[in-house]
Amino acid sequence: MPNTRQPSSELQSLTGVGPKVEQALNRLGLYSFRDLLFHLPARYEDRTTRVDIASLKPGIPQLLEGEITSQSVIPGRRMQAVLTFEDITGAARIRLFHFSRAYLTTLKSADSVRIFGEPRIHQGVTEFIHPEISVFKGEPPPLDDTLTPIYPTTDGLSQPKLRDIIRQALAKGPDFYALEELLVRVAVEDGGGQDIGEDELFFR
Repeated sequence: MPNTRQPSSELQSLTGVGPKVEQALNRLGLYSFRDLLFHLPARYEDRTTRVDIASLKPGIPQLLEGEITSQSVIPGRRMQAVLTFEDITGAARIRLFHFSRAYLTTLKSADSVRIFGEPRIHQGVTEFIHPEISVFKGEPPPLDDTLTPIYPTTDGLSQPKLRDIIRQALAKGPDFYALEELLVRVAVEDGGGQDIGEDELFFR
């Protein structure tokens, strides 16, 4: 049976945006497609090149591809998950302090992963603290051919999630937003002096 449920807001019409994600977007001052367009990156990261463990440079964010070959959970005042990441040139350790059992299961079942983060040498071991991890089943997609935007974000809204939401808003294309602008102009011209609130406008 087709899903006929209508989104309760403009933002919830985007894939992956439910009430909780919308609340996180609202905390950033994002309430509409137009707000997403003008939520500009704070910086960019270069993920166009993949390096191997043997070629890592400590202190510089880098992209790697390989497998999670082991994992363990260490209890304590601050519980952590310790993962072993391997590629054909060696192994590195990953420490996670914010995780769920379901997330660890997802990592364990992955055919391959890509991690992006800043490596350090700790007690003679190459280590990453909470790198960004992308999980793949089957062949991973090609690497990005452009710099990756890093947006101001908030709790409950990861960078990949926010990038995907903004990408959906951008994908609507100039014709979509040109139509909104046209409708606003018609409303202003034919409004008979009626005030139109700023929040009602996409473009003015």
